[in-house]
Amino acid sequence: MLLNSRESTFVPTCIGLLAPVLWSLPALILIEIRSVPTFQALTIVMFFSFISSSSIIYLKGDQSLSNLKIKDWVVGVLGLSCNQIFYVLGIKYAPPEHAELIYYLWPIMLVFFSGLFYFKSFSSVSLLGALLSFSGVVLVVGFNWEDNADKYLVREGYLFSFGAALGWSVYTLYSRINERNSPYLLGIASGFVCVFCFILHIFMETTAPLTLYQFFLMVVFGAGVISFSLLFWDYGIKNGNFQLLAKASFMTPLLTVYLLVWLGKAPYHPTLVLAAILVFAGCLLSIKNSAETLISTKTSGRAPKSVPDAIAVPVVIQDLENLDRGGYIRRD
Repeated sequence: MLLNSRESTFVPTCIGLLAPVLWSLPALILIEIRSVPTFQALTIVMFFSFISSSSIIYLKGDQSLSNLKIKDWVVGVLGLSCNQIFYVLGIKYAPPEHAELIYYLWPIMLVFFSGLFYFKSFSSVSLLGALLSFSGVVLVVGFNWEDNADKYLVREGYLFSFGAALGWSVYTLYSRINERNSPYLLGIASGFVCVFCFILHIFMETTAPLTLYQFFLMVVFGAGVISFSLLFWDYGIKNGNFQLLAKASFMTPLLTVYLLVWLGKAPYHPTLVLAAILVFAGCLLSIKNSAETLISTKTSGRAPKSVPDAIAVPVVIQDLENLDRGGYIRRD
């Protein structure tokens, strides 16, 4: 019986694991299209995200978007705009491996903002996780600064990455406390962001010619990383091993750094490896027991007692209401 249960969750779990793999690709993609003006690239990326998301909604016949109000759309568009624009600028102006690790401070920020919103005390484990993650970022900011100063607008890139993390954590918290849920909000919001970026491109940039390779990467970014990854993730958390997937989602910065170094896009240095491990360990500790709490809450109905208990396990470019749609009871 136990063996059959494990077999039944194996394939959905493997499909769900494709999402973190896709989430590790943006930094690599953005390096290859760095010569393309920012808003021109985002216009194309958001267009294909919108097209693929709309196709998924049509094929699945989902009606959850009809429950949303205007403010939900406004927050979704602002959250996606802030996250994508700042993230792209961070990768463009700072060393990608540094920008990626700074961006992954957003789970720590989410724990902090959740504590303020729910008036919950911070556990010692959460504080230790925050300390580890920020220590990793300190190593990143202090690592090889002088060598990168002439090649990148390092300070601006770091600030953009931090702004992307801040914007995403705020949006995620709003998504967490919002009663009107749709896992496809961000996909459709991509259409509005596409128009916004196109306007900015017309007034602020000069259109650059694209190679077929660059165009292909933008399609992968929009359709794959932003849209289909959510489809894989949604199926995985509903039918696979939820705890394994939740923890695997925080492997994204480690996987990204590994790919950057392995493909020669970032220099190997022990300090970088240590920083990546610290950020990863800090994220895991900060959301310790969150997945277990979601599962136990489903059966016991107990209310959360600390900050990690009060939030769902956060994932990149993923609405947290998906966890509820998967059958896990949310407690405000």
